[in-house]
Amino acid sequence: MHGMRRDLANYAQPVRVLHPCSTPGCPELTRRGLCERHRRTRQREDDERRGTSTERGYDAMHRRLRILCFKRDGWRCVDCDWEPNIIRDCREAGLESPPTAEVLTELRARFARGERHLHADHEIPIEVRPDLRLDLDNLRTRCDGCHRAKTMRESVPQGPVGGTHSLGVETATKAMPIRENSRLFKKIWEPARG
Repeated sequence: MHGMRRDLANYAQPVRVLHPCSTPGCPELTRRGLCERHRRTRQREDDERRGTSTERGYDAMHRRLRILCFKRDGWRCVDCDWEPNIIRDCREAGLESPPTAEVLTELRARFARGERHLHADHEIPIEVRPDLRLDLDNLRTRCDGCHRAKTMRESVPQGPVGGTHSLGVETATKAMPIRENSRLFKKIWEPARG
């Protein structure tokens, strides 16, 4: 058996074929899609279009509230139960949770490396209920994978009203008075009338 492993090691590994960048006229070769230069340009344009995190409602008050959300949920994703290593290690050793600063240090390092980390996700999006932006009951701890999946589900058009929320647009807007000339009213009800 060991001789067979040595024989297999002598075979050439498959080589990924490089393709031209998907930007018209760019000669750079890449494994897929955009070359590094055009990928960075597109990311910069997307970031400028979205605005800063503060402009999107994630200010100092939100940063403090998200820590309360993480603590309430035991530093664990409410969907898949993923938790940072430091939390898992303490739990398995029967120790109390480590200091918040240590957990945040691990999460920041994981984020910087592009690894799994935690988000304080708005159950009802800020766009639907801006008044719930700083409501702890509207926040859920989700890992980046579950957060991304939830965001994708919410953005997929479903039926005549466009993208719906996991709670349903009707539930999300039931307690909220909607003026007929508001953007939210037009987004939800105008397509349904047509």
